[in-house]
Amino acid sequence: FDFFNIHYFPVYESAYSGWGRGISGKTKYFYEMMDFYTVKYPILVTEMGYWSSSNQPSPWQGSYEEQTRLVVLEYVRSIATNIHASFWLLVYDLPASHGVERGLFDIDGIPKPAANAYRTLVNKLQDKYFERSLSTDELGNTAAEGYLFRSVKDGRQLYIVWTNDDSKGRLRVQAPAILVSDKLSSELPMTPVLAHFDPYIIRDEDDGNPDGIIWVTFGVDPIYIEVIKPPVKYQP
Repeated sequence: FDFFNIHYFPVYESAYSGWGRGISGKTKYFYEMMDFYTVKYPILVTEMGYWSSSNQPSPWQGSYEEQTRLVVLEYVRSIATNIHASFWLLVYDLPASHGVERGLFDIDGIPKPAANAYRTLVNKLQDKYFERSLSTDELGNTAAEGYLFRSVKDGRQLYIVWTNDDSKGRLRVQAPAILVSDKLSSELPMTPVLAHFDPYIIRDEDDGNPDGIIWVTFGVDPIYIEVIKPPVKYQP
């Protein structure tokens, strides 16, 4: 065969937590298994996902917020773990009788916040390549995760960071200015509309100390941090 196929759903995350967080843990477990048997195949994730709601008991209830968050987390982890491709289950919800609303879009094709997050992620990464995972020291928190991507055009950095609990992380970015963006975009549709923020710029000198370093605090919701050229300030 050509690919080693696995499925991943967060409700089973603890089974592979010794190898890493989320889909990374399960993937690394099977990479080790292949090494043990001296075989090597690219890994394909033909089903992964989470649900916006469910009529099932804990831990299957789901929520729009967690589905949206996990779109970003698991696709970024998939890239960082060198998964050949990952497929979200499902694109559209099934009829209500199915009991679990897994889709990025509802049964009528209306985009959920998860679809907005998916499109935002694609827009952010469309000209980027994965460079490396960030260390705990760089993130300032053992519960934090972060990944560095670079533009294939000019090498500009894009950081994607979050924490895996309610604590905060802090990232040091060496840059003249950065653009900080939410996991959701106001320019893309979603129903219901979840709380989110519009992109904003932080300049090196904004902290009163123009030293080429910008500190960014982040939490459980993933954010995008892009290194940019500082906008020219208007001089009257």
